[in-house]
Formats: sequence, structure tokens, C-alpha cells
Amino acid sequence: MPWFAYAVAAVALALLLLDRLRSRRRDEQFRNLVDHSPAAVVVFDESTVLYANHRVIDIVGDGDAEAVIGRRIDEVLAPETAELASASFRTIQESAEPLSVKDFAVAGRTGRVIRCDLVMVPTEYMGASAVQCAFTPVDEKHAALLALRETEERFRRFFDELPLPMYRTRLDGTIVHANQALATMLGVADRNELVGVNASSFYADPKERARLAAIQVDEGLLENQISALETADGRAIWVRDSSHTIVDGGVEIFEGALADVTREQEFNDELRRRAVRQQTLAEIAQLALREIDAFSVLSDAPARVCDVLDAECVLIAQQQPGRGLITTAVAYRVDSVRERERLLRYVQSHVNEIPDDDQPQRLPGESYPGGEDLQGVAIALTGPQEAYGVIAAAGRGFAPSDGDQDSLAATAAILGSAVSRSRARAKLDQLMRSKDEFVASVSHELRTPLTVVAGLALELEQGWRTFSPEEMAEFITLIADQSREMGDLIEDLLVAARADIGKVPLFNETVDLRSCVDQVVASCSLGDRARITVTGGGIAGHADPIRCRQIIRNLITNAIRYGGPHIRVSVVENGGEALLTVFDDGVGVSDANRERIFTAYERGHEAGAGVPGSVGLGLSVSRQLTELMGGSISYRYDGGSLFEVRLPLQTVTAG
Repeated sequence: MPWFAYAVAAVALALLLLDRLRSRRRDEQFRNLVDHSPAAVVVFDESTVLYANHRVIDIVGDGDAEAVIGRRIDEVLAPETAELASASFRTIQESAEPLSVKDFAVAGRTGRVIRCDLVMVPTEYMGASAVQCAFTPVDEKHAALLALRETEERFRRFFDELPLPMYRTRLDGTIVHANQALATMLGVADRNELVGVNASSFYADPKERARLAAIQVDEGLLENQISALETADGRAIWVRDSSHTIVDGGVEIFEGALADVTREQEFNDELRRRAVRQQTLAEIAQLALREIDAFSVLSDAPARVCDVLDAECVLIAQQQPGRGLITTAVAYRVDSVRERERLLRYVQSHVNEIPDDDQPQRLPGESYPGGEDLQGVAIALTGPQEAYGVIAAAGRGFAPSDGDQDSLAATAAILGSAVSRSRARAKLDQLMRSKDEFVASVSHELRTPLTVVAGLALELEQGWRTFSPEEMAEFITLIADQSREMGDLIEDLLVAARADIGKVPLFNETVDLRSCVDQVVASCSLGDRARITVTGGGIAGHADPIRCRQIIRNLITNAIRYGGPHIRVSVVENGGEALLTVFDDGVGVSDANRERIFTAYERGHEAGAGVPGSVGLGLSVSRQLTELMGGSISYRYDGGSLFEVRLPLQTVTAG
């Protein structure tokens, strides 16, 4: 045989041995896999058992696995079972497709019968075609199913009994399972009542549930999401939601748990409210320090307070002399004109005086059609020495917390200080103007009588030897009149200046008003005395006699300068008061000037021809003095100019 023939044969033999080696390795790997299978596995051809694992003994019930290998199928299995195995081998060989048989009675030679599910697949073993059959006893499958159900039941009981609120919902929000803890949280008596309900119905904002679902669909997980809920029994709560996606029966389900964080959220909200309140107070305080006029501060504050307190209406009313509390600024958080009017009426009807102390005062509740009762709170705007007004907040169901009321009190203190500061600045400005006016008046008004006195005195000094006694007497009378007028003017100027700073000295006592009138008339010139008629008497008032004569002198001088030719002065008792009237038959004062004539440095009209004008202080000083003595002075036209002075009455005791 040629040498290359031997070589070819050697190669063929080597390839055959290599193939068998590979086949044996595959068979060993197969046996290792089958030996560790939890199911009973048999490999057979049409008539013989080629391999079996240890679980086969549970089926055939005879010997061990090694004793089964190599035996005929009908020696191991009952005829019916062996016949099925042989027929299945042929079927699989023809179709090359797996074959499964459900709930088949497998019988061994020992007579033991076990119902199994069979799965047979074509394979190759030891280089030959074979069938691999896996036996799964139905009893074991049932036991596994029962175990699974028991596990699920234990989980369900754990789910239901866990004190943490838990849920399962579909993607659309429909609740498919809920435990009792969740039912209690949501104000529902029985957890079964939640099944089929859409979770969106419990959210304060129904769109919130859709937002959370979108997050979970995108990420497969929801972690620590805070949401506001409204429970079935009307409570508002905050919850923290965490969930994940599971598959139950082929359907994606959201499974999660809720934690009640209402107190935590309320605490955080209170911290935020405090921060807002402090910021608002700081802004109002800065505005109060920056603005000279308190009006802008009072106008701006209500809107800021409205937002901080969640009030529907905030009002500021200031005390006006003779008019009581007058609303000067108001802000609303409602748009309806009717609702605004209703809120304003409510506040104004209950805030008609300044509260006695600086603590917030609750306003009486008032029913509101179709809504919660109106509620409110008010507090005084106080300065260092007096109260200037009130700030009030109100609304439907308005229930400010202690912190809100403290904030309102702090706002009232800031506004009170702003008003006090503004008034002090205004008073200072007025004092400065009064000083300037006083200096200007003194320099101007005293110049005329001083010039007259100085001129007459110079004439007397230079030519007294040439003047007759009658001329000398006339000169002296003129000097005396001008000196007296200058003294009266100085007294009025001093009273006006002192009144601006509240420093007018008064010494009230029992004073005979007729006697005061007679003294003033006696000091007038002969020509002026001839125009004056005095009536009444025996009436005494409780007043300062010097200031009474000053008032009477000013009124009579005013009548002489600006009134008609006839002047009547009367003293009577009227309505439990001493009434002194000064009447002249002149043209009177126009309606527009009847209050202005009592203002310092103002005059209702010019003096008559040949009569010196005035500085415009007499009537202003007279009103100030009258009011300081507890009385009043007024003007009206009744066929002529009529001034009426009312003073506290006191009976004169006969001496």
C-alpha cells in the first residue's frame, strides 16, 4: 500500500477519534446538567433507556438511576406508558418538533402511578438520535402553585395589615387595591370602598395625579413627591408619595405608599409665612423711614398686609377732629365690586372707634350669603403719646394665626410711628413758618405805631415851646393811643407764638364779663366809644380776666375797623353758658371767608378809609384763647356781622 494511503487512513482515524471525544464531552456536559435538574429526566430511543437522573426513581419506584440505564422501556414502565414513550419517539423523529402531554398517568413496574406533565424534545445522545423527556408531577406543580398562592396571601395580609398607607393603582389612576391604613388616611370607613375609585378625586389639584403618573412612566419610579389631598371627610392633608411599577397578570400597576406629612408641611409653611411677614415688615419700615409724608406709607401698607395675612380686605382709618374715624386707605383681594362694598361695610360698621389697648381685637362675626361668615381683627395705630387711628383686616372665614396677629400689631406700631414722625415733622415745619411769620409781622406791623410815636416825640422835643396846651394834650393822646395799640399788637403776637407750641399761660377764675366789656370800651377813643352800645350784665364766666379783655378788645377793634357805624355788645346767659356777642351793622364777611378769618394772618376784607389795617391775628388769637378756656367762638351774619363767644358760666356772688 502506498505511504500516502496510510497517511489518509491515519487522518481519518484521528478525526473519528476527535469526533468521539467531542461527543463524549458533550454527553458529559449534558449528564451534568440533567443530574442537577429538579425534574425527572429520561433519555431514550425507540426501545431502550439511554440515560436517567436520580429523580426518575420517584417515577418508576424501583432501584436507582444506574439500574435503569440500558434497560428496555417496557421493563421500566408499565406497558401503556412504555407504548406512549415508543410512539412519541417515532412522532418526534418524524416531526423534529417538541411534544408535550398534560396530566398523563405514568406507571412504573411496581404499580405506582403518578400523574405528570410530560415535555419531550428531540436530542442526540452517544452519537445517536434520542428523545429527552422531562416528567413534572402534577402534585408537585400543584404544591408549587399552592406555595405561590400562600406567599401571595401572606404578602396580601402584610399589605393589608401594614400601618403604612399603601395602594395599587392602574396607570389611569383607578385604585385596584388599598389597605385599611390608606382608607383611614383618606377618611373612608372601609378599604374596599376605595377599589374602583380614581385616585385623582382625592387630589386638591386633579392634574397633580397625571403629573406624578407621567414621572413614574418615564422613570419607572416615584420618590418622595409631596402633594396636597382632600379627604372624603373634608380634611386637607399633605402626603409624601413613593411608588414603583410592577406587572400583575400582565398589566402594569403602580404600587406605592403614602406618608402623612401635614404637620411637617404646616411647619414649613409657617416658616415661609414668617419669612414673608418679616420681609413685609422690613419693607414697610424702610418706606416709613424713607418717606417724609406718612400718607404714602399708609396708602401702600394695606395691599402688602392683604397678601401676608391672606385677608380679603385691609383698611386703615384715621382719627379726624370732629369727624371720628375716617377711612383713608383700603386694599382688597377680591374683584367683585359688590363683594368689596360688603367687606367695607362690615369693617366700617364694627370699627367706629379706636381700641383701648394696643392688642388685636376680634371683630364680631357676620353671616355671608353662600359662604363662610365674615371675620375680622383690628388694632390701634398708636404713637408715643396718642392713638392716631386703626388698621383692620377681614374676610370670609378669616382666621389669622397668632403669628399673623403679631405681624399686624408690628405693622400698626410701624405705621403709628410713621404718623407720629410725620406729624412731628409737620409741626416742626409749622413752628418754623410761625417763627418766620412772627418775625416778619413784628418787623412790619410794629413799624407803623413806632414811627408815629417816634415822630410825635421828636416834634414835642424840638417844638414844645411853640405848642399850645391843647396841642400838647393832643400830641400826648396820640402817643398814648399808638403805644396802647402797639402793646395790644405785641400781646397778640406773643399769644400766637405761644399757642403754636402750647405754652399760653392761663389763670382761670370767676370773672364779671360786663366789667371786662366796660374796661375795654373805656380804653377806646371818644369817637369809637360813641359808636358802641353795651347791654346786659350780672353774668360771670369761669375764665382768665386778662384773656377775656384781650378777646373783647380784638372783637370790638375788628368791628371798628371793618364793621358798620353802629356796634352792639351784650352779655347774657344762654343755655347754661355765658354768652358775649359783638354785633355791627356792616356788610359782613362772605361765605367763603367765614372760617378763614379765624386763621392767623388772614383778613376777610380790607379796612375802611382812614382806618389802619391789622396783621390778621386778632380773631385767630381770640379763638385760640376761647377754646383754651373751655369755650367757643363763632361768626354768622344776621343783618350784620355777629360774633358769639361762649364761656363756662359761673354765678357772681354779691359783695
